[in-house]
Amino acid sequence: RGLLYVVDHSYAPEAEQVEVQLACKLGLIALSNDVSNLIGLSPIPLDVTQQQFSNISAAFCSAGQYVYQSNDGSLQAGQFFAGDTTAGTSAGEWVAIDSVTSLSVTPLAGSSPIPDSIRVQYQVPKDTLADDRRGHIETVRTDSKYFLDFPGISYQRVGEPSEDKPSAAPAPLDDVTSDCGNPPPKPKSDGKNDTEYVSCTDKYETVRTRETIPATKTEIQTSYYSGPAGQLSRIYTTQTGLGIEVNQQYYSDKYSYCRALWATKCQPNGGCPFEGITEIPIGYSEVIYYYGSANELVKTVQDTYALTLSAAQPIDWRARVASPSEISGITQFSQSLSDSTLFL
Repeated sequence: RGLLYVVDHSYAPEAEQVEVQLACKLGLIALSNDVSNLIGLSPIPLDVTQQQFSNISAAFCSAGQYVYQSNDGSLQAGQFFAGDTTAGTSAGEWVAIDSVTSLSVTPLAGSSPIPDSIRVQYQVPKDTLADDRRGHIETVRTDSKYFLDFPGISYQRVGEPSEDKPSAAPAPLDDVTSDCGNPPPKPKSDGKNDTEYVSCTDKYETVRTRETIPATKTEIQTSYYSGPAGQLSRIYTTQTGLGIEVNQQYYSDKYSYCRALWATKCQPNGGCPFEGITEIPIGYSEVIYYYGSANELVKTVQDTYALTLSAAQPIDWRARVASPSEISGITQFSQSLSDSTLFL
């Protein structure tokens, strides 16, 4: 009933049969990949390196067209659903069936017939149909424990224990005034206990030490299922951790400034406290999900808040005017920064 090509044949001696395989011109092109007679019909121009049978076939599919061989052996192209219109057809909408939202939609293949009807089948666990988790709240807490080195430079008096004591107690620390910046208050320890007297003897020396701090970071994530059909509506996440993890340079400078003002031979650290080693809120984030009239997700908004201290630079806390003490190597402070103010 039309022009066909012999593409293969075989002979079975036992059955004394000859098998001949026939194909139209498209089948022959697919076997030989000689697309010279087909490339001219491609609805989409293809690069020379892409002129293959599979790529030409994909071009016809993407354009909603088809190609076939007529009875006389010529190749013909056509358009799927040519002349069809959507007049009188209502626009499609996202719908939810039994509070279950459609997750994805894919078009029918060009060669697939338009269905007369669509039937949806699904299964629901018994006794849970009325329970859609609406109002459910889920909380996940994550605790991380580890060790950190305090960023400031500290010293220690080490030596052999001895009963010898200095002939006189070391002089108490005097009040310190600064040419620039705000000096820290005098530490509570004044270096007048017996142990510190002994460390002032010549049998002790001052060495640099490393202070290791136990650290804990906590993250609490709370999920609220108050959306349509119990869908996720909000996620609120908080984080707490040590201040020195937020801005190491700030606490290092602050400790070094205090030590430079109050240190003595007996107390090389000046009795200055380690600040920034307590757990504080370091930030939080909030994600809100918005749904449409068909219970479909239409928008997600996320806000993240962090400590202003995390974005601070040395110019924000160091004095901006040079002073004699700065020239001698003491970092001057113009102000202390808040460890509780957040920004978006």
